[in-house]
Amino acid sequence: MVGLTVNGVHTYCPDRWALTSTDIFQKIIPTGELDKDPRDRDPVKLFAILTGTSYEGLRDSEDYNLEAAVYALTKFVYEESRDFASLPIPLSLRVGGKTLEIPRDVGKLTIGQNAHVRRAAAGVKDAAAVMSLIVAIYLQPLFDAGARDGKMVKAPFDFDRALELEKDILLLPIVNIYPIGFFFLSRLKKFGAGPWHNSLRTIQRKIQDVHLSLRSPRLHAWMDFLRPHL
Repeated sequence: MVGLTVNGVHTYCPDRWALTSTDIFQKIIPTGELDKDPRDRDPVKLFAILTGTSYEGLRDSEDYNLEAAVYALTKFVYEESRDFASLPIPLSLRVGGKTLEIPRDVGKLTIGQNAHVRRAAAGVKDAAAVMSLIVAIYLQPLFDAGARDGKMVKAPFDFDRALELEKDILLLPIVNIYPIGFFFLSRLKKFGAGPWHNSLRTIQRKIQDVHLSLRSPRLHAWMDFLRPHL
């Protein structure tokens, strides 16, 4: 983390992903800066996000030392690996003053949790932009767990409480949060389809086989019915 003065205000700028908060990373994603051709990049916009400063103030500054800092401190974003999904999943996470063990059995999570995660991921172009929310949804019952009969028991899932927990998660490094969120999301996609979805797939394949020979309008209607559910 590098300390510097930007337009008279002292601030800090991460100089590697390990020091970049989840909040900052998720603000970068919607800008598209990470995927732009080098000729189209806007390091000033990126620097504004990294330091939490005004884009307009940076753009209009005549401080040549600041200009050098902009290019030097945004360099890691374009050059350092962002393969966070390959990082090891931590066994536990320290968040909000508590240490939580990371659950590995997605099958034990509630329908409500899974539904909210699906909705969050479906509402964005890149799920990386909502990793903090995904992790908060899955960890909230553990964070709010309480003792019962001498044992710690998970609290009921509460989406509003998950949103509160997300505020703490946003402060943590993206290299810790992304692997957890990616793990949950990938397991949900793999195991969360359910028997109804699998049955529809089977029916669709059988209809396609028959359709090849019959070309029936009724079969077309069946296919039109099934397609939105697959």
